[in-house]
Amino acid sequence: MNCSGIIESGESEKVLLLMKSGVRIPFYVHFCSDKSTTPSGFNLKLRKHIHNKRLEDVHMLRYDRIMLFHFGFGSNAHFIILDLYAQRNILLMDLEYTVMTLRSHRLLPD
Repeated sequence: MNCSGIIESGESEKVLLLMKSGVRIPFYVHFCSDKSTTPSGFNLKLRKHIHNKRLEDVHMLRYDRIMLFHFGFGSNAHFIILDLYAQRNILLMDLEYTVMTLRSHRLLPD
C-alpha cells in the first residue's frame, strides 16, 4: 500500500488512530509523515501502557469537547482523554482515573 491508501477496518485488522488534540480526530488508518528518530516521553509512556490493547469504547463527555477513549478491560484498563478546547491536551489515565501522564503541563494563574 502507498502513503495515500486507506484501509477499512475489520474485526481481525490492526488499526492506527491519529489523535491530534485541538485539531482533528481522523479515523483513517494509514498515513505517512516524517518521524523523529526519538519519540517524546509522552509517546513512550502511551506506547508502554496502550500497546496491543483493544479500543473498547469512544465517547464524548456530556456535551463538552472532551473525548474519552477506553483501552483494555478489567484491572488492565487505561483511558486517554483528548481535550479539544483551546488548551488542547491529551491525558493518559489508569482504571481509577488517576493521571499517569499528560502531553503538556501548564501552571494555573494565581
